[in-house]
Amino acid sequence: METEFTPLSSLVGGILIGISAVILLITNGRIAGISGIVSRILPPSIHRSELPQGLLFVGGLILAIPTWYFIDGGMPVNFVSNNYLVLSMAGLLVGFGA
Repeated sequence: METEFTPLSSLVGGILIGISAVILLITNGRIAGISGIVSRILPPSIHRSELPQGLLFVGGLILAIPTWYFIDGGMPVNFVSNNYLVLSMAGLLVGFGA
């Protein structure tokens, strides 16, 4: 199984995400977590002042897929491990982060 190891572009992407999260925290006092954003735009706890911002954020996540397909002409190949221990640990770590 081959993978594309791209340390430079991964580092730049991580830095951009980190800077964006810090800017959101400084300007709005909120942490950029997907579970918090989605919970604020869905009933029963809709926060009207945060609705447009949350919808744009989630819409951007959804529109990233067809945009990538349009620009690149295909979808990136995903490799999913069949090692249940690795999958279980990944699920626990993601759940702990949420």
